[in-house]
Amino acid sequence: MPGRYGYDLSDDLKMLKSLYDRLIQNDPDALKPCGLKIWRSIIHEDGRFKRHSAQALATRMRRFVLPNLQKLCQRLTGEIEAKLIKSYKFYIDENRKSQKFNVIDEQEEDENDTDESCKLTDDESNEPYIINNRK
Repeated sequence: MPGRYGYDLSDDLKMLKSLYDRLIQNDPDALKPCGLKIWRSIIHEDGRFKRHSAQALATRMRRFVLPNLQKLCQRLTGEIEAKLIKSYKFYIDENRKSQKFNVIDEQEEDENDTDESCKLTDDESNEPYIINNRK
């Protein structure tokens, strides 16, 4: 049974260079760097990252590489850095979580805090019903 293999800086930079190569080739899967399809393709066709599974590479990309993309790209050439930053701008946008999950700050929440704020409608009758009656 094989053991676990760690990642180092060179692995992270190889991952970014592999994605850059795919972006240059106009591979649509390269626009989804956290997906399994692109990493399966890179492992199969390029023969890179034989120590890691596609799932492990996708997880590493999601949890470490993309959150640190700007720092990692500083170690690459200007052309590669510019292409990666431009292609993955969404992933490094600091406000993306609030945009994606529609986070409401506390002040707005207090203004919207009414008994009817938790209503849904019944599909058949279009009549609202209350899930949670907050008092």
